[in-house]
Amino acid sequence: MPQLTPLIPIELDRPRHLRLEITDVFLAERDMCEFWRRQVNILELFTGNNRLTLNDLAILVRRGLLHEDPGLTLEQVQRLMTFDRYEQLLPAFFQAWNAATQSAVPPEEGKDEAGAPLAFLGANSGATPVLS
Repeated sequence: MPQLTPLIPIELDRPRHLRLEITDVFLAERDMCEFWRRQVNILELFTGNNRLTLNDLAILVRRGLLHEDPGLTLEQVQRLMTFDRYEQLLPAFFQAWNAATQSAVPPEEGKDEAGAPLAFLGANSGATPVLS
């Protein structure tokens, strides 16, 4: 099955690509519970008075990078997340987050999201001849 979520380019130690699938979000929540040794609701990190910590971000970024570097550890990701990289890291992360958590409802059949036909039907060139 092809991946539907986009690769988000990011420059860390080298060019890398963030990609979060919804399963990565669930696994990141589990990783956070283990890291903090308490129950963590990942959705609450983005609402109300809750704050996304640097460690939470590192856990999520690690999950978003594992698709191209399966051996990447949390400690390695934390070393890659230097403060001079946050200006590009945060927008890239939120783009990956939004892609992973967007609605899975397909566009109306026969139209793209903007409402345009998915294919040009073309002109009728007549009946197709029968081959014997």
